Amino acid sequence: AIEHHARENKFDTMVAIPKGLPTREMEVLDEYFKKKVDGVIIFELRGNETVLEKFMRSGIPITAVDYKMEEIKVDSVNVDNMGGAYSAMRYLYERGHRKILFIPGPENVHSACDRREGVEKFVKKHEDVQVFMGESQGFEPEDGYLSVKIHLAKYRKNFTAIFAVCDYTALGALWAVVEAGLQVPKDVSVISFDDSPFAAYTVPPLTTVLQPRWEMGVVATQLLIERLTSPRNRIHRNVVLPTRIVERKSVATVS
Repeated sequence: AIEHHARENKFDTMVAIPKGLPTREMEVLDEYFKKKVDGVIIFELRGNETVLEKFMRSGIPITAVDYKMEEIKVDSVNVDNMGGAYSAMRYLYERGHRKILFIPGPENVHSACDRREGVEKFVKKHEDVQVFMGESQGFEPEDGYLSVKIHLAKYRKNFTAIFAVCDYTALGALWAVVEAGLQVPKDVSVISFDDSPFAAYTVPPLTTVLQPRWEMGVVATQLLIERLTSPRNRIHRNVVLPTRIVERKSVATVS
């Protein structure tokens, strides 16, 4: 989406994937600074945000996507992660689920923290709901698989639904459920977050919270281009995009 919208506005893009390595992040940003890029769009920074200061001092605009800066120094685009997680919990609740295994994401990623906060907010308002926290936290299938395996080994199946922090984590959870001789959604319902391209092709198709990725990219690019073409605008903007539930076949109603 970023590349498409930039090209439509006659801007070229360069892409780097540091894979969460702070040293590589610094190298990439240093390379971009030396190449005198017009602007930068960043996603998740695992290193210190001070690496961006030379861009700001030089007047090179930055837009942050799905990333909460410590201070509001740049334009940003996020989704309502907390509200989306709350909606997922309400969706399960309305279908009779009161005991839910939640598989959280990494503690150092703000979107994962917001999703966990949405779950906790729902529980505070609904005293008849019990949420068990998965012991393996992360965005990988292995985290979903291990969380389910460990929980079943310790407590057996004392839940009726699983809420995975993202679709990739849900993949592992689905396999762990099947491996335990259980069926989705007959024995265990599963819901997750993101609406990844593969979510419609799991068995059964995955009910999930849609994260509007294309819109995030377009809005981020537009904010950056507006900053480049209208540098006098000094007010930094934070755009929060809504989520919605994409209903498929992985959640059943329980009595």
